[in-house]
Amino acid sequence: MLPAKPSREELQLPDWFPSDAQETWILFYDLSKSDNSAREARYMLQRLAVQPIMKDAWAELKYFDGVQPSTVVAMALSTWMSAMRNHPLGGGAAPNTRPSFRELANSVRTVADAMQTLGPATRAEGEITDILLTELNRVATFLDREAGLIDKLVNVAPRIKSLL
Repeated sequence: MLPAKPSREELQLPDWFPSDAQETWILFYDLSKSDNSAREARYMLQRLAVQPIMKDAWAELKYFDGVQPSTVVAMALSTWMSAMRNHPLGGGAAPNTRPSFRELANSVRTVADAMQTLGPATRAEGEITDILLTELNRVATFLDREAGLIDKLVNVAPRIKSLL
């Protein structure tokens, strides 16, 4: 059974925080709580919701036709994530905890290409079948596609800045 969503009171959201931004905010906040490495994202979300200066910012939102508070929450988090990817807190390089999808795709493609250059006898001796080569190419294509989606999501900040 899924745990109940926390209420506005449990999260201590101020009365002026837009009700139509709450669901999106709670979703992101809950996701950030599930992973301790997302602590800074959680703090950013808290600032977005409770800092007194945000009261005026949310009030000004009514002057922007078609801009929904839930969209502002999602774009704020995306922009912040992009900024942290390019310039993480503490001034150091972004921690590289695992290879990126792009690096994995390149590695898989390198292995697949190297296996395809082997002669048929060598491949047979190593039990390298055409099915295995097809699957390696499928995995590399999948990882390339995922890398492209992640790049689009994380690199949204420069485009947003140019629109402002």
